[in-house]
Amino acid sequence: RFFFSASGFAGEDDALNPNVYGLYCCIYVLLAVRYIFVTMPHHKKTVISWGRLVVASIGILVACQQVVMVAGSRKAMLVLLMISAGIYFLYTKGRLNVIRMFAGIIVASGAVAFAGYKIFAGAYGIRMWELIYGLKGEQSGDSSFDTRSDMIWSGLELWLSSPLFGHGNEGFRVMSGFGTYSHSTPIELLANYGFIGLVCYYLFYVLLIRRLLPMVRSQSDYMRVYGFWILLSLVCILFWSLASVCYYEKPIAMLLAALAGLTHHYQSYLGRG
Repeated sequence: RFFFSASGFAGEDDALNPNVYGLYCCIYVLLAVRYIFVTMPHHKKTVISWGRLVVASIGILVACQQVVMVAGSRKAMLVLLMISAGIYFLYTKGRLNVIRMFAGIIVASGAVAFAGYKIFAGAYGIRMWELIYGLKGEQSGDSSFDTRSDMIWSGLELWLSSPLFGHGNEGFRVMSGFGTYSHSTPIELLANYGFIGLVCYYLFYVLLIRRLLPMVRSQSDYMRVYGFWILLSLVCILFWSLASVCYYEKPIAMLLAALAGLTHHYQSYLGRG
């Protein structure tokens, strides 16, 4: 049994932050999708490999159920939706296929409709409605959303007061009045390290995507699908970082290191080829 709390520490010794739990579930789904669409089709089929396929598929369903019905993390739900859209490119190997597209649209529509019903009709449905109202500029009624909106404006004000170098490490936590981080990687970087810090951090992603492009354009189905999977993972991380401070998150750092290593390895392989 899990006890969820906003901080991950309040109330119960084994309390778990729902967003962190949702992040772990999303990382598992990404890794399982990699096995299903990248590893499995390009390796010898054995009883063990088919067993792994079953485990990966069941694990995806369990992870989605945990995000939607247990954790209720809105960020994780949106990331799962992005992964679902990215699966189309993995399924078609990056090629436009009308028949597969039509089949994918039908399956995706049914899955989204079912997931939407379970989300909005479930215990966490009201939080999704609050998010929608907040994004429309209306009163959301969600203290979490309203507080994070205030954090964004406060972070931008801090950045504008020192746009180039920011206010130093933990500048937002100390100077914003909130006493905590900003819950947004770009805002945290701007407030703490200014425009230079923001560019230095995201330059890693730019260079990684640049090295990834030869894989995405490769004539090899294996390389191309692998490239799309790495690109999908990067897009999910970037999206997650918009509403979370990720540049010192250990799971994100390990995943980025793995993605960078894979990109370098296969890009070097293409260069030798």
